[in-house]
Amino acid sequence: MNFSLFPTETDDFHTIFHIREKNKHFLWSDQLEFHVFDLTSFVVQWRKYRRQLKENNELPWLLMLTAVDYQENKLDDDLMSELEEWAMNIEQVREALIEWETISANKENRVIYEARAKELRDLLSNLEGERRLGREEGKEIGKEIGKEIGRKEERYQNALMMINKGLDFSLIQEITGLPREEILKLNKNK
Repeated sequence: MNFSLFPTETDDFHTIFHIREKNKHFLWSDQLEFHVFDLTSFVVQWRKYRRQLKENNELPWLLMLTAVDYQENKLDDDLMSELEEWAMNIEQVREALIEWETISANKENRVIYEARAKELRDLLSNLEGERRLGREEGKEIGKEIGKEIGRKEERYQNALMMINKGLDFSLIQEITGLPREEILKLNKNK
């Protein structure tokens, strides 16, 4: 999470929960746990207690999750240099960084990711409106928005396939209903 779920209960960035029976309080299963990582608290603690946190095996993965702020389109150089240092000594971290860079470098993936992120932000904004409209009406609106997001994502995927097949942009526009600028952007970033 990129927010504090329990701001008054703990300042730990990693909390673990178990499911217990309500009346007798016995554990449902010792095999089931919920781990919550508060990335905001993690970054604050990492900046303050960097040396002590070095022993934490979760550290490189949490660094990877917090190193890039996609909403602000910024990279935290301090976190990245720490992550690269870990990658020199831990094979799994090195492999994860290489995979991350490969995925990030793929322009087609980036275009699809950005379109999906915008749709999710729009969905979140509309769900906020659910509170104002009333729950049932908001649920129906949310379902319709979800369906529209799926249709739009499918149109982008189809447009990419048609571009790769060399179809004329006017034909792609007619078939998918996407604006010409979006098709040109997809073509540029493929």
